[in-house]
Amino acid sequence: MKINYLNWSHKDNIDTIATLLQKNKIIAGNSDTVAGLLAPLTKIGYNKLDTIKERSNKPYLILIDSPEKIELFAEKPSPKTREIIQKFWPGPLTLLLPAKKNIPSYLKSQDNKVALRVPNHTGLLTLLKKFNGLFSTSANKQNESTPTTVDTINQKIVDMVDTLIKDPQEKETLSSTILDCTGDTIKVIREGSTPLQKIREVCPYL
Repeated sequence: MKINYLNWSHKDNIDTIATLLQKNKIIAGNSDTVAGLLAPLTKIGYNKLDTIKERSNKPYLILIDSPEKIELFAEKPSPKTREIIQKFWPGPLTLLLPAKKNIPSYLKSQDNKVALRVPNHTGLLTLLKKFNGLFSTSANKQNESTPTTVDTINQKIVDMVDTLIKDPQEKETLSSTILDCTGDTIKVIREGSTPLQKIREVCPYL
């Protein structure tokens, strides 16, 4: 089946995606990491992602367009965490932070952590300016391989989303690196597109 994609480089397409998300629709697309799903920060959006990925009781990454929006979801970052944010955002680095007490339970983990990232992707950042944040997760079912491009998303996932958007010259990418910044020491959860060696060059305490 031929698939028609929207293009990140056209503003009208980004406006179309924003309108769909405001209606609790699910989008598949690329960014500066693996091909992923985007959903609004609503219980409906959360439940739809659970249905697509066939999982439950796990939090999703929240994408924001600037560090200033951290305070909407998390407590004030520590000085060491702020140093990492300053040097590596925007980029493929996800940070686990202490969740604000008043945010809905579906935005955070059961141990009160929230995952945040500012992507390094012009189209996605333009979209994010229209929202406080958006859910993001890889475009695959739980325990299945992660697609590195929109073209490699499994057809059964494609059939469950409302539209797809990508760059004309899409490149294969890796998942983001994940750091847990909720404790006294920063812990590595996963090494991904941002090499730990690069982080340690400027943040030797990691």
